[in-house]
Amino acid sequence: MANTVERNSEFIKKLIRTNNSIKNSTLRTTRKFLQLQQNILEKLTNIYENLTTIKNTAHIFLDDGKQKIIEECKPYDKVQLAVCGYNSSGKTSFVHELLECGKFLPTGTGAISARIVKFTYASNDQACIVLYRSIIDGVEIKRSKIDLSSCFIEYSSTKKANVKALKEKVKEHLLRPIDCDEHSDEFEKWAAFFVEIRLPSPILELGLELYDTPGFLASDAPVLRNNLLALIKA
Repeated sequence: MANTVERNSEFIKKLIRTNNSIKNSTLRTTRKFLQLQQNILEKLTNIYENLTTIKNTAHIFLDDGKQKIIEECKPYDKVQLAVCGYNSSGKTSFVHELLECGKFLPTGTGAISARIVKFTYASNDQACIVLYRSIIDGVEIKRSKIDLSSCFIEYSSTKKANVKALKEKVKEHLLRPIDCDEHSDEFEKWAAFFVEIRLPSPILELGLELYDTPGFLASDAPVLRNNLLALIKA
């Protein structure tokens, strides 16, 4: 079992490295093409404009619309991966295996959380939790940062976090409110918050940003569906 997990982990890492290589190569080629086109335009514009026959039949340059699309294209520096699925379908177990930071997320039967969580890379001493008012505006709540560095003091040498302490700090921001109807204004306000957890995970260091979403339920409050749609649009 351990060997299978390790092989799968290495395969995912290889995919991320390959994705980054292809993305960077494409970006360099696109920039080179645009620069070459600009150089040609500067040298041939007058001649090209005057030769109407060639201009109307040989479309050697991109039109303004296509060129604008290429120039405005800004691919993500990171690989974006969202984990979605029904309740109790193994999402949390997958996230734990992928991050290699221990089993620190709240688990259980049924709906456990209602907030979308983003996992990004940070060094041991910079590990933390950051809260945002929503996915859409991405505005960090002032003085909301929770330090997690004490949970990763020995992580560099042992690859083991202080899972018990990490779990205690995380659950405060992820567990659903106990005495709160999910169709109430109070729950909607709570669920709208967006949580980012920065960890010294080896897989995140490769350039992966991981999103963990609440499980799907037919009776989900509208705010949960809206959060998921906002994540897709973002």
